[in-house]
Amino acid sequence: MRKIEGFENYLVASSGRVFSLRNNKYLKSSPNARGYYLVGLYHKGKMVTKYVHRLVAEAFLCSTDNKAEVNHKDANKANNDKSNLEWVTHKENIHHAIGLGLSPQLEKANGIAVCVYDCRTGNFKSTHSSISEAAWYYGVGISHISKVLKGKCKHAKGLMFEKIAQ
Repeated sequence: MRKIEGFENYLVASSGRVFSLRNNKYLKSSPNARGYYLVGLYHKGKMVTKYVHRLVAEAFLCSTDNKAEVNHKDANKANNDKSNLEWVTHKENIHHAIGLGLSPQLEKANGIAVCVYDCRTGNFKSTHSSISEAAWYYGVGISHISKVLKGKCKHAKGLMFEKIAQ
C-alpha cells in the first residue's frame, strides 16, 4: 500500500482498496451515476471525494507527458486494480470507448455525415460518414461535435463541423 498524496491519514492498495490509518479500516467506495467508484477522504476537516481509479494510478503508475486521463483497459469501472489501469490522452480514451462500443451517444451519432473545417483558416480538412467517426479521428467528444452542429457553440478543439445533406 502507498500513501495518498495530500491525504496523510490514508493508504491506497494496488487493488483499489483505500485504508484509513485514523480508523484502522478499509473505506467503502460507491459508484457514481456513470459507474466510477468514489471514496470520501478528509483533509483539514473537510471531506473530499476522489475517484478510486485515479488514486491507484497516481500511486502506482508512472504518469507520462500529456496523458492526464486514466483508462480501464477491460472497460469494467469496478475493476480498479493497477494492472487494469493505464494513463491515456483524451483522444486515446475516446478511441478506446468507441472501439469497444461504450459511448451511449454512438447510436444517435452514427449515420449523420459531417464535413470538418479548420476553425482558424476555414479550410476543409475531411469528410466523415458519421459523427462518431469524426470524433474518433480527431479525438473530440461526440457531444462537443453535436453542440457545434446544433449551433450551441462555434467550434470544438479548433474544428468546425457541418452536416452533409443526405
